[in-house]
Amino acid sequence: MLSKPLSKPIVLTYGPSRTGKSSFINTIMKANVTPVGSFNNESTTLSVNSFEAIQATIFDVPGKYDSKMRMTNTEIRQVIIETVLNISDTDKLSAVLVFEALPNQPTQLRSTLMDLEIMLGPEYKKSTLVVLTKADKIVDPEELAGAKQTAEGICQQYKVPFIYVKNNHKNFTLSDAQYQEQFNNLMGKIKSLSPYLLKEVQHYQKKIAERAKYLELT
Repeated sequence: MLSKPLSKPIVLTYGPSRTGKSSFINTIMKANVTPVGSFNNESTTLSVNSFEAIQATIFDVPGKYDSKMRMTNTEIRQVIIETVLNISDTDKLSAVLVFEALPNQPTQLRSTLMDLEIMLGPEYKKSTLVVLTKADKIVDPEELAGAKQTAEGICQQYKVPFIYVKNNHKNFTLSDAQYQEQFNNLMGKIKSLSPYLLKEVQHYQKKIAERAKYLELT
């Protein structure tokens, strides 16, 4: 079982590989606590790791579309379900942070949100915050505006809130003021969400198992 302090929000990161999840954690922690994708865009996170930030416990899970196909998306889904169900000392998940990188022309955000519903059920939206990253990687203003419009349109369609974040990287570091503003904004968004009760995951997964068993018998 995964143990953590009761007083802190419990946050899970999720999304495609190479969308800035690990960089986000390093930025929040103000230290290189987890490796990030290399120059050739290779996926790095292949197991579940937890990090104790100042005001939250963050679980970093493997990203979808592993660059070397070391894990299938089905296997990654199962890892996430098991992670959620094995969080101890609490009965709720404060937030799921869904990551999407704007340079991807974020149409895959739809499939990521659909995956989340498959794993957690239709109530996932109340606890989900979309984190949009790497806007600074798009130089052309029209391209940036288009990517933002696409991402924000998907969030509105699925009725989930979103936030833009800047991550520290080799050529950029947030100032103390920028960090504090971004951190406060993030925590404000997380606290505005409704916690996801873990019994809802258990109930939803039980219904899926029962449905699968029924189909086997018919």
